[in-house]
Amino acid sequence: MKKIGLYPCRVHGKKSFMVRWYDQGVCKRKYFTSKDAAKAFAGRLKGDQIGIDDFWSGLSQSDREKMFSVWREAERRNLDLMALVTRPDAAATVASPSCSLVRREMVDAKETSGLSSDYVSSLSQIVKAFIKGRESVPMASVSFADVVTFMDAQNLRSKPTVRARLSTWFKFGLRRGYCPVNLCERLDAVKVPKAPVRIFTPEEVETALKWFRKQPRAFGWFVLSTFCGLRPEEAQKTRWAMVDFNEGWVRVEAQTSKVSQRRVVYPPPRALELLKQAKGLKSELPLSTKQLQMERNEFRVALELEEWPHDVTRHTAASMWLALTGDAAAVAHALGHSERILHRNYKALVTRAEAERFWALRP
Repeated sequence: MKKIGLYPCRVHGKKSFMVRWYDQGVCKRKYFTSKDAAKAFAGRLKGDQIGIDDFWSGLSQSDREKMFSVWREAERRNLDLMALVTRPDAAATVASPSCSLVRREMVDAKETSGLSSDYVSSLSQIVKAFIKGRESVPMASVSFADVVTFMDAQNLRSKPTVRARLSTWFKFGLRRGYCPVNLCERLDAVKVPKAPVRIFTPEEVETALKWFRKQPRAFGWFVLSTFCGLRPEEAQKTRWAMVDFNEGWVRVEAQTSKVSQRRVVYPPPRALELLKQAKGLKSELPLSTKQLQMERNEFRVALELEEWPHDVTRHTAASMWLALTGDAAAVAHALGHSERILHRNYKALVTRAEAERFWALRP
């Protein structure tokens, strides 16, 4: 503690006495006309200091370390601790669990809510990256500057997804009373330029059909996604019993769909012919994630691709199907998304001649 001093002085020409002390690092002075009054005031201040010293010495080592950590974090963020604890929402701040505890609680809640494991995993990993280094900090103490710094470190195309996942975490905390606001609502909107999606050329698909004829394990998956338009994850979970060759349809169950909606797909005749060939070659359906990854890695090498393009099989089906028929409503219904998305991503991506060559391919 800083020394409390008593000094004689003159105020407006009159003999006076000044008491000087420090309060939260700020030097303060008080003037008295009598020395006794100044001594009494200084004594009260010293009594307060003795009380603080007694309080500090009575704390356990873990409590001292905790208080020191809080003070050091506040210094790092240039925060006024007194202002924080006296603000209107201070009660929420004090009661807020640590960031790591809120993350674990949210993940447990999402896992029991029937959400896809891929979504929950993505949510968990992004929040984990955000709270790295502040795992023990109360969630309500996270600042908008923390969010901005984290978002600035993301690449442009990832920002919408990262922002959505972080917003989910803050919304969860807001509902549970762990934080006062959703800080992501203060972020500016991000507009990502839409680049053309990567699709397979007819020549690449022809190479693929020849390869799968010799290694047919994932042949059925490839046809379901590249010719029937199923999402790769939907095709992976499809069973042969969900394909009706007599009526010409493939059923996609709600639990296998990204949007949790059941639908029936009526693919072009060529797709069903290829599916029959795949089944005849004893292609496996469904496939585990490990099985699909192994087959796709070998197939990628055969196509001389450095990495597997995201959703390339479904993108190929959508663009080729739309170019062949021109019926956006029917194709969008089969793919399980809106016409707006179909036009935005796949319209005029290939010519009708390219589409006709694609749909004429045979193993």
